[in-house]
Amino acid sequence: MVVNQGINMKIHAYFFTYNEGIILPFLLEHYQFVDKITLIDGQSNDNTVEIIKKYKNTEIIQIDSGGQIRDDIHLELRNNIWKQDSRIYDWVFILDADEFIFCYTNIRQRLEEITKQGFTIIRTCGYDMVSEEFPSYDKPITEQIKKGLFHVYSNKPCIFNPTKIKEINMLHGGHVCNPVGEGKVYYNADIKLLHYNRIGFEYAIRKHVVNCNRKSESDLKQGWGWHHGIPHYDYLQMYFELLNKSSLVI
Repeated sequence: MVVNQGINMKIHAYFFTYNEGIILPFLLEHYQFVDKITLIDGQSNDNTVEIIKKYKNTEIIQIDSGGQIRDDIHLELRNNIWKQDSRIYDWVFILDADEFIFCYTNIRQRLEEITKQGFTIIRTCGYDMVSEEFPSYDKPITEQIKKGLFHVYSNKPCIFNPTKIKEINMLHGGHVCNPVGEGKVYYNADIKLLHYNRIGFEYAIRKHVVNCNRKSESDLKQGWGWHHGIPHYDYLQMYFELLNKSSLVI
């Protein structure tokens, strides 16, 4: 994994987690190029806490969502938790645990170039990644699962400069923002957001079942998280359709 290599830039990555122990080793290894990792955790009862203890510059913040998916709580955090970084970090990432930023070149070098061009927000190019089998832990996930499908809904303005943005004003899910400050958006296919949430049949269906069971009344009233309520049979059809349509992304 490429680290800073003398690039004078500081990056803080935030991730929303709940019982993500199975994918967490891939995530933490992938993001070793950042300076600090913070997991915003919904009181996981798996091995999440034990895993992060193995990594330096990594912390966990526990939130009480009653074991449910609460986009209202997540939205408040997406829009505010990074403000403490405005005098410390040059870039912040606000992501879910199955979202992997990918760039063919040194990502820190690329961010420095983007900074010099005056951009303050990066809208990533989103892909839904898919595989028949869950990857092994002996290689980076990006070296094992390379196929997916572009999905415009998966594009996210999840990287931004906290020294230039006063308010990010993300909407639920973090797919859209209405920033206040010096908001100049960079959007190009060289900065990809790979969604590794359908990586193996068993993992995909198990995660969907868990999310279905965690739906909250508050989200349902807002019309949020509709995809968590998709019937299991229909979700399986979507999985196999993605598998059949997928092509090389990286």
